[in-house]
Amino acid sequence: MRYIPQAFATLPNISRLSLEKNNIEAVGRNSFASQASLRALNLRKNRIWVIQKEAFINLNKLIVLNLGHNNISDLPNQLFEGLIRLKTMHLEANRLRAIHCAFSSLPCLRKLYLNNNHVAHIARNAFASLKQLEFLHLSRNFLTSIPHPLFGRLPKLRYVFLSHNPWKCDCNMDWLTRWNASYRGVVEGLHCASLTAVGQTAPNLLSRELLSCSAAPEETGDEACEETPWGTAHQPRATSLVFVVMFILCV
Repeated sequence: MRYIPQAFATLPNISRLSLEKNNIEAVGRNSFASQASLRALNLRKNRIWVIQKEAFINLNKLIVLNLGHNNISDLPNQLFEGLIRLKTMHLEANRLRAIHCAFSSLPCLRKLYLNNNHVAHIARNAFASLKQLEFLHLSRNFLTSIPHPLFGRLPKLRYVFLSHNPWKCDCNMDWLTRWNASYRGVVEGLHCASLTAVGQTAPNLLSRELLSCSAAPEETGDEACEETPWGTAHQPRATSLVFVVMFILCV
């Protein structure tokens, strides 16, 4: 089975669908056009490398999406548009190399699994819209630093897993030590892989003494992710409306 069969078009009321281990290679624009009632979709352990734009546009009731253990190497912007109630996203064990703006339309996301990929770069605005995010798994990638202020924009973040990355202990990570000092959640596995400026091997990145930084981290030239309607609002009345909409969607 290389593609999602059209046979599911006759099952508009199903709430759970598992297509695990079917050798699927592509998810088309109309693959789930008739499954508006889906709440859980499992596409784990296939060979998916192509997901067309708007493939999930009609799945506005979906809570869990599992795309783990596939061959996905790229996440185009707005790929997950339509998943306004999604709470759990599995993308572990793929071939992702960079994270940009694919998650900007997921206002209710609480758990994000990006572990066991090839991620070497995360845009500083990549998670800016994920105000409900509580759990972030980034272990076993190729990350050497985290852009400022990636985690500082996630007010509900409680668990961050960062082990088995080649973290570089330099001043670009100083902001993270300051953030961690006031953070009340769990940060696991943040260990330096390189020598510090003073020629010592740092067992733990979260030590400002080893960084010896005075300057603020440089802002990167990453693209600005397009804000969703629930992202930020500048007028008090609009802000209140955003909170009401998010509360209704994300409960």
